[in-house]
Amino acid sequence: MYSYEVILFMEFLKKHRDLLQNLKSENGLSLEFIEDKIIPIARENGFNINAKDILNYVNESLSGEEKLLDDNMIEEAAGGKMNNRFIAAGLLALMGFAGGSPNQTADAMQPGDSSSDVSTAVYEAGKSVKTVKSVGNNVLSQDELEYYQEKIGSEYKIISPKGMSGSTASAYNLEDGKGNQFILKISNNPQNTGRWIQNQKNTREKIKKYYSGYNGQLKIPNYIKIGDDFVIEENLGENLDAETLENLGDGEINKFVDSLAEFLAYTHKQERGKNFSYVLGHEGVFTLKDAYKYLNDAGALNSDEQKSLADLIERFEKRDTSDEVTALTHTDIRLQNIVYNSKTKTFGLIDFETLNTIAPIYYDFTSGTVGSYGIPYDICSKIIDRYNQISDIKVDKEKIKMFHKLGTMYEMCTCAKFRDKIKKEEIPSRLWSSGIKQRFKMIDRGFQN
Repeated sequence: MYSYEVILFMEFLKKHRDLLQNLKSENGLSLEFIEDKIIPIARENGFNINAKDILNYVNESLSGEEKLLDDNMIEEAAGGKMNNRFIAAGLLALMGFAGGSPNQTADAMQPGDSSSDVSTAVYEAGKSVKTVKSVGNNVLSQDELEYYQEKIGSEYKIISPKGMSGSTASAYNLEDGKGNQFILKISNNPQNTGRWIQNQKNTREKIKKYYSGYNGQLKIPNYIKIGDDFVIEENLGENLDAETLENLGDGEINKFVDSLAEFLAYTHKQERGKNFSYVLGHEGVFTLKDAYKYLNDAGALNSDEQKSLADLIERFEKRDTSDEVTALTHTDIRLQNIVYNSKTKTFGLIDFETLNTIAPIYYDFTSGTVGSYGIPYDICSKIIDRYNQISDIKVDKEKIKMFHKLGTMYEMCTCAKFRDKIKKEEIPSRLWSSGIKQRFKMIDRGFQN
């Protein structure tokens, strides 16, 4: 799955086709080219996406007879058996720049084509293996197991060939001779390993810089070793899913609330900066008012709902933004990035690659993309209360509640308008009654305390 941001970015490109004109003559377009040329265009225009988002978007958008590559070919391309040029070709096809049909583009890139390459690593035993795991495929082959086991040394043992795939890397459980747990991380992109390793080094330095004096309850990443194509980190725990969180006792929930609030208060003391208003929507592509119009024009809202939603949007636009200041932020605090160690009864936060010194502090209470926040709203409300007790800067709970409502509506409408293939006239009413309105009720219930 890709983020709704990539949907809006594609719509943006359709309205600014000149930005891709120079790609028509490019030869040997690769995933690295997408990262070097396309992703900067996205970031410069306010779209927070990565190459993996584009990979998934291209494949999911071109379905049936138009599908650029079948699933097996995607696994091969993403895993290093081809050079991933299909991503660039698919992007250009969607923009109308590639010659011929998408299938013709794909036909020119079938496995075995002399222009396609195989990304491999060779070690002393003479075995040739893929350097990384493919998107959606996080199981190491026997050759890969042997390769990485030799790379990390006898001090650690890979517990299982099956790992967990994240946005940029896959993670595998390690154990030393004393029973201590660690994590082996491997880049998901064979042609980006060098850059990924450098990002890991940069993240390690940022953690040292900002958290050398941090001794809070919330555990943060501890880098044990960074190799040339792998990283070993301390294992902070297992992913904290909604079911596990729901089954925790009151004492552990309170510890979770305290841990996260203390971490945020500590983090937001650093790099305090200027005013930066919380943003929802992309002007010229799809705005908050466009999302409202999308629902209203289809007759999804009754008169009371029209007024209530219009009033909510107006409050958002006219709110006091003087407390929306920048500071050091994690910017991606959501349930997916929180772990729990059942033995030590401690919580941890991962994915510090997103550390940002110029983002508004409110992003750390909504993940910046509120539809994927994941932390139950009643717990979110408690975290805000605790944060306001201990932090030297305060946040507005009602404002955060509003961000969650409008952000969820915006994200759902974006995905429906530009992606769903059901009859267009049927989507808005179902989206409102079965999705957005139900989420609004959940937010209201959660923020009651």
